[in-house]
Amino acid sequence: MRLDELSGIQDYYKYCQAGHVEYSDHANSPEKKQGGVCFWNDRDLAVANKERVEAVRRLFKLKYPHNREEILGSQCEF
Repeated sequence: MRLDELSGIQDYYKYCQAGHVEYSDHANSPEKKQGGVCFWNDRDLAVANKERVEAVRRLFKLKYPHNREEILGSQCEF
């Protein structure tokens, strides 16, 4: 699985060439545009992090339906 698949970036090269970054604390500055990617927003919020973990699990199940989910390991409760 690639992070691009989770964040919704279709062509990472073109995305970067357009001056975008996947995450920036300064997403509103002209130099650091996130280009519509919000996957990494709210990185300090437990709820947002839990949603990201669930997104990884969903994508894994979609891409590898014959593999057991246990391969991903247990979730941390921190």
